[in-house]
Parts: sequence; C-alpha cells; structure tokens
Amino acid sequence: MLSFQKELGQPIGYRSAEIWLHDLALRYGFIRKALFHLDCDLFGPSKNILPETNPVFVLGLARSGTSILLEILAATGAFSFLSYKHMPFVTAPVTATRISNLRRKNLDARERAHGDGIKISLKSPESFEEVIWQTLGAADTRSGLYNFRTPTNTMRQGFDAFRGQVILSNHRHPTANRYLSKNNNNIGRIDILAKIPKAAIFFLYPKSG
Repeated sequence: MLSFQKELGQPIGYRSAEIWLHDLALRYGFIRKALFHLDCDLFGPSKNILPETNPVFVLGLARSGTSILLEILAATGAFSFLSYKHMPFVTAPVTATRISNLRRKNLDARERAHGDGIKISLKSPESFEEVIWQTLGAADTRSGLYNFRTPTNTMRQGFDAFRGQVILSNHRHPTANRYLSKNNNNIGRIDILAKIPKAAIFFLYPKSG
C-alpha cells in the first residue's frame, strides 16, 4: 500500500523502524486478525454511538469517478470511513485513531500523486477496505492471482463488526453512523453487500467516447 507521504508525492522519509512497523502490521494475516479482534474486544459497541444504518458501497471500473464520488459523500458528514489516519493498523480502526490522535498532526491537503485534482489529507477517505476482506479470508493473493472466496457466516459477521468499529473510530462525530467505502474489488461481492439491510451500492462506469 502507498504510504501517505508517497501518495502526496513527498519523499517518504520514514525511519527504518517505521517502515518495519508498516510492513509488520499489513503483511501478515495473523497479525491483522489479532489486531482486529483486540480492537473489538477493547472498544466494543458503545451506547453513545448510534447503530449503523444505510451503509454505502462505491465501486466501479478504473477512471469512472469513484474517488470523486467518495469525496463528495464523505464531505456530507453523514458517514464514517477508513482514512489515512488508520494506517497502518487498518483492521483496528479505533486503536489506529487513538494512536493517530496522539502522534500525528494533520497535514495541509495537497493534490494526490494521480494528478486528478483531488486533494487529500490524513482525514481523507481511502480505499483500504480490501485489507479486512483479506484478513477475514474472503480474498487470497498468495498465489500472485486475485481469488475471491465466498464469505462464510463468520466472515460476514466479522465484516459487520468491522463496519461498527470504523463508526466507533469516528466517535467525535457520533451522528456519522453510515459506513462508507470505495472498493472496486467488491464487484465480486455485490450479492453479499446487497443482503446488508438498507445498503446502497453505487457502480460507476467510465464515460465512453
């Protein structure tokens, strides 16, 4: 995954310990899964947070405008989503947010490396959701090819819990109880997402001609 610094087009400038930490947190499935369960155990559902309702999933083909739609929806303030502040502990959203609040300052928004006019900061939404699908076992890339796996009930329950943790990580905005993600790989999971109560799925195509 691209680091926040690289996405901004800045020199990474990471110390070796930071590079090691990112690699450790993202590379190994058993660590990602342990962090996920720890996050759920330590910071479970709170009575101060409204339950999730009407999640929105954005997906589509390359250059179809999914990033712009994600930014527009995120700007409404009605949604909770994964952002750069959750890196590298993507599977532990609440823990990641608390660590981020302690050690990071939000950088000024800058145009991302794509050169598409979209500006990002640590608070910007990003398509990190696939990490949890891989962690839950619903995707496999070890062979060098991407293989979807039909989610089991355990995987579905894990994804339900994860969405709740993302909402909990946005505790400063308790009314933002709608989960939002952009994940083009979800094209292989539309039937699963459609079974989530009151879920909205946006599938975008690139403009022809």
